[in-house]
Amino acid sequence: MMLRLRECDSAGMTLLRGQYATASFTDLWNRAISGGGGDIGIGAMYQSVLCDLEWGQLERSPFLQELRDTTRDGLLSIKFNVDGYNLDAQSPEFTKGRIVGTIGPATADEPRHLVRGRQLMPPIGGSTTQSRINFCVAAVDRKVGKVFLDLGNALPTTQPGGPPVNQGELSMICKLPSDENPDAVQELSLGSIAYTEQGWYESTAGVVALPSDRSLTKQELDLIATNPLTLRLPDAETHPAPAMEEAVDGLYVRADQFVFRLNPGEQTEVRLFATRFGQPYAGAQILLIFDAGQLQGGRAQLVPARPVDAINYPPGVVADMDGVATFVIKGYSPRNPRGYVDGQVYGVRPVLAESFAFRGNNSPNPWHFISLLIFDDFRADEPPTGQNAHP
Repeated sequence: MMLRLRECDSAGMTLLRGQYATASFTDLWNRAISGGGGDIGIGAMYQSVLCDLEWGQLERSPFLQELRDTTRDGLLSIKFNVDGYNLDAQSPEFTKGRIVGTIGPATADEPRHLVRGRQLMPPIGGSTTQSRINFCVAAVDRKVGKVFLDLGNALPTTQPGGPPVNQGELSMICKLPSDENPDAVQELSLGSIAYTEQGWYESTAGVVALPSDRSLTKQELDLIATNPLTLRLPDAETHPAPAMEEAVDGLYVRADQFVFRLNPGEQTEVRLFATRFGQPYAGAQILLIFDAGQLQGGRAQLVPARPVDAINYPPGVVADMDGVATFVIKGYSPRNPRGYVDGQVYGVRPVLAESFAFRGNNSPNPWHFISLLIFDDFRADEPPTGQNAHP
């Protein structure tokens, strides 16, 4: 099945059309704080690209003209944030929900399903604020002197598909070491985020530029390039406290495409991107860990990741000068361990060697693993037969 996206004018004339590269959702979380049991209150995001672009007559759209003129390699990056799913079969909005997203230029050397930027995660053992924002990413643009932060799937809502919950002042800082005292931390303030304003989410898709009132200096940009970013919210005593932050060493790794389906004997190549403070991490040593922690089980015959010998892959891999590493996973017949369900599911998690030895002060994103479905071996009768065949 192919998904194509099309934007048209009021007369139905095509302005932009492109083919959507198949993507899996990630960063699933319980986003609505009320009125949202089960899938109703959940939020998630899809990150992908549009290719095979077709442009129409754009004279009346300066935005689309600029988008077309800045697009290289025939690719556009696109992200969907989804929430507010309607499960009421009696409602005229049944099976519908809210989609808010972003679109912009992309290049062929970028990953298709992730942003190679500054990855913000909850602090381990931090304050109660750590569960009030979801995983999110920022990118530093030195040309304009701004930090662009994407909160599109990161802020809780009052109800499914509703506005963000007012949690007090949300601000971003960069933590800087003190020259006089290595254990002390100084702060570079990047400003507050006006997420409580009426219509803020619908008009911004959760993307903000910080600081909002000025450009960062070269000295500030140099400091940000090698020091972690932190999002803060008020704690129980109304003091600013870390809600999401980068790892102290800025290290991060993830597979670009992370969901695969294989028949027995087939193999697939997986591409990993390693970064340090959002920049390519050349020569990164990446461990590949067998991890079934995020796979759903259930009854005895639905235990995941068994037998373990149905997938084969190397124990680790080293990234090239661009921080990119590839490896091959091969699948074998799992020998029908789930009985009435075809195949078996497996998980492999890439972990940087330094992070494995010392995880630092951040909780890794549980969704950032490689998910595989290996189908059972099937051999059709030759020639095909059927007891209930009709002429």
